[in-house]
Amino acid sequence: SGCNGAYGYSYAKWAETSGRSLSHESQYTYQDTDTTGVCPSSLEYYNQGVKISSSYYTYSGDEETMKALVYANGAVGTGVNADTGFGEYSGGVYAGCSSTATNHAVTVVGYGTDDGVDYWLVKNSWGDSWGDSGYIKIQRGVNMCGIGSLMVTVDCEEVAGATDSPLTTAAPCTDTYSNCADLCSYVSDSCKKFCGGC
Repeated sequence: SGCNGAYGYSYAKWAETSGRSLSHESQYTYQDTDTTGVCPSSLEYYNQGVKISSSYYTYSGDEETMKALVYANGAVGTGVNADTGFGEYSGGVYAGCSSTATNHAVTVVGYGTDDGVDYWLVKNSWGDSWGDSGYIKIQRGVNMCGIGSLMVTVDCEEVAGATDSPLTTAAPCTDTYSNCADLCSYVSDSCKKFCGGC
């Protein structure tokens, strides 16, 4: 159901408990459509040299725990409230949430202080044309937007054997709008398929 995905922890938990090897995104790209829910069984394994060995998640987290997890692991999945003004963010430290009820998954990749205001550095999934090149700084230490209540992170262990060479994934070639025939000269980045930008 599109953005109505699974629980925030479920992907990490699945990778841990299934013992399945993972493929690279370029081997089975995002489909942008509802499917039968069955992934192809013939996907190749992509050896990155590590695999997920355990996961940690909680729905009753706090920001001090999240800070320790970001420091130890480099990134932590979390949820935020993305309603009030979140979509219009373009820079600075965001402190405009009026609710802590989370409704959007993001990844915290760092933290710092900007002009005396503590913040979380958050990577969003809306592309690099949104926010500050795809990132947002959210005020830290005040449960802004509900950040830190949900936390999910993983531990990894080394995998024997040769590590596969790096792979890249082609940028998706899709149209955001249904009336792209009228928009090519205005928003060709949002109508790449129709406007010949693939």
